[in-house]
Amino acid sequence: MVLVNWGLRALFVLLVIAVTYLSVAPNPVGVKSGNILTVWLSEHILGDAGYSDKVAHFTAYFALAGVFVLARFSTGMRAFAGVVALGAYGGVLEIVQGGIVSRSMEGLDALANAAGALSGYPAAMALMAGWRILVGQRTGETSN
Repeated sequence: MVLVNWGLRALFVLLVIAVTYLSVAPNPVGVKSGNILTVWLSEHILGDAGYSDKVAHFTAYFALAGVFVLARFSTGMRAFAGVVALGAYGGVLEIVQGGIVSRSMEGLDALANAAGALSGYPAAMALMAGWRILVGQRTGETSN
């Protein structure tokens, strides 16, 4: 289990680096926001491919928060505070984008970042609870 935690912690660091780079690197001219997955999700869930950028922001911070919680950097309210800090970090990166020539600061992007982070927390907690139940059933343990 310790090896898994360290692997998740390494993944978290890589995700932070990737999200930070993708947030502040200059946008190449003519490149559209989002990717094939976020365009598909945007079309099928929100009914409009134009929201793919917001879906990408939400997904990135959902993954960041989920991996943060699963890596067990901290637990309980400290873990939740860490997730809130990730959402705030997304807001700070949006402000930084306002100073980059080929980027723009968007409040809805910051909101999507925060919503993704806050949604990643309960999803990761539910995943961990399910894992505990599964492992308990395999070993014959019961939870009280």
